[in-house]
Amino acid sequence: MTDFAGQVAYYACHQIYLSRRAFYLLVIDMSKKLKDIAYDPERHNPIGSLFEKWTYEHYFVFWLQSIKTYCDDKKMKEKFGDRAGVNPVILIATHRDQLETENVRKPENPANSSMIEYPFYEELEKCLPKEQTLGGLISPERYFEVECPPRSLSKEQEDSIDEVRKCIVQTATGLPHWGEKIPTQWSYFEQIAYEKKKEKILKRNDLWDMDRIQFSDENDMDDMLRFYQEIGQIIYFSDKRLRDVIILDVQWFVDAFKAIITDPTHVRHFTERTKEWKDFEETGKLSDATLIRMWEKINGGFYIKYKDEIMPYMEKLGILANVKSQEEKRTSYKKNENTFYYIPSINKKDLKDEHKQIIDEGNKTPLFIFYFRNYLPHFFSYRLFVNCFRKWESLRDDLFFKNAAFYSGEGGDHNIVIAVSKTSIQLQVFTLAKNIKLEEEETKSIRSVVEEMINEITTTFHEQVDCEKGFACKDLKITEEDEDMFLREEAVSRLKTNKRPCPKHVLKSERHDIDRDSLLKYWY
Repeated sequence: MTDFAGQVAYYACHQIYLSRRAFYLLVIDMSKKLKDIAYDPERHNPIGSLFEKWTYEHYFVFWLQSIKTYCDDKKMKEKFGDRAGVNPVILIATHRDQLETENVRKPENPANSSMIEYPFYEELEKCLPKEQTLGGLISPERYFEVECPPRSLSKEQEDSIDEVRKCIVQTATGLPHWGEKIPTQWSYFEQIAYEKKKEKILKRNDLWDMDRIQFSDENDMDDMLRFYQEIGQIIYFSDKRLRDVIILDVQWFVDAFKAIITDPTHVRHFTERTKEWKDFEETGKLSDATLIRMWEKINGGFYIKYKDEIMPYMEKLGILANVKSQEEKRTSYKKNENTFYYIPSINKKDLKDEHKQIIDEGNKTPLFIFYFRNYLPHFFSYRLFVNCFRKWESLRDDLFFKNAAFYSGEGGDHNIVIAVSKTSIQLQVFTLAKNIKLEEEETKSIRSVVEEMINEITTTFHEQVDCEKGFACKDLKITEEDEDMFLREEAVSRLKTNKRPCPKHVLKSERHDIDRDSLLKYWY
């Protein structure tokens, strides 16, 4: 079991726990109205974040989307065939005892489970977006209404919880990988991980040299490590930058970033409410010195010893980026003084019109759009923003926002802005002055880089998370919603003449032309 917090500040970290070798319990307070804003200043304060106006209904859909996004059943189907379906979710509606008397949703006929009607379950089903096929995750057979008042439970209350226990056993033993055989050699790793857990990490070469496990080759070792990663016992990625380090204590790693990506109510360990700390809570920017001070207050500074091993994993997960400061690098040459960390999930700054005007001062491309028709994972943009810092420098240290980021391309003439809307990742390249020409080869190269990053990110998601590429049929500003204006790239390229009426807007009051050449010039 791993403990992680439920505040929105930590949501970007939850991907660590979501595995295709799992089933899930989704717990819902049925005394709340699904259409009400979910906000509790004592426990759950999303003000300023992307979740600010979310209702209980939004959160219910969000958790199902997260399970479907990160629990890739494609590989399971390849291994186990059709019996490897979607990851099952057990729905548990709590606080039934706190419902108003006239709204109590108790079973009509508890003696015959096939005759039971659950109006609240039907309300939950109506929340699900039809195009996302989330309904396959849930079932009335895995739905329970329970009461846990702060006193001794009645026989009926205990029985309802016992029904949940039985369902957990049935669900676990019904998973396709239940009873799956693994090589005997692999089983020795569990004991090794237990013995070495106090050391927190294990080097790949040290594992290879151990006599207890005789791997046939390095691929065999990678397969074993991926297996233990999927069942939640370790954290491991076979990427070139990460494969040499195996994190043995998942909770220890979680606590490392809980100390950084922190909800304001959880900062008792960091009592110096400095200006920098307040700026961090607003912008997500954190200096290396402040990070070290935070870690010094936890576990006797033990995290600092493993800083070089921890940070690449956090970058991989899109939790933070290591950024070269534009201001400091001109004046400072000391190690780490020209570096800060950027944590996208913390940023509460909105992109304003004055920031969009930066793009209009010089020459600019049309928006290029990666359109996620069914579902854009909520933390996709965080991982993309972080990946971009590995390729480009920031345009300026304050041009990061909760839904956009500005970068300076190689050579400095071509600047890049990447943004997220409700359904899209948007890309635009621009110059800072009209006398600087946009080079078509450069813009196409930037597109290729971003496209490669997006493809890399989507490979970690469910097979149905896919995007189409194209343009907005009108000249939109970055971050403006493009859902009703999206034109697929192939459709635009097939137009035989340049100026054509837009096929999406045919009413007289909304008619406009598409300039095919201007859309394709810099991107296609």
